[in-house]
Amino acid sequence: MRRAARVDSNQAEIVEAFRSLGCDVLHTHQLGQGAPDLFVAFSGIWLAIEVKTQHGKLTEAQETLYEGLKTRPRIVRNVEEVKATVDTLKRWHRCIQGGK
Repeated sequence: MRRAARVDSNQAEIVEAFRSLGCDVLHTHQLGQGAPDLFVAFSGIWLAIEVKTQHGKLTEAQETLYEGLKTRPRIVRNVEEVKATVDTLKRWHRCIQGGK
């Protein structure tokens, strides 16, 4: 039987920061097997997010899952990185809409 998924101590703060900046947040940490902690959406653009504490590292299951992929979830450790991530999502949205 699988144990309950561990949640990083800063996850609630990170989720609240994403939501306060207009993002939708889907919790996926409970899936286990290396799945990202969250999927975050801004204006229809979804991004996989792995929440880590300041010195946290990817688990063995995460490394195994991501080794065959061309990309990895974005690692977010604090509110400043949340803001940078949302700024990136906003830029992507502008590009998709034909702006710069």
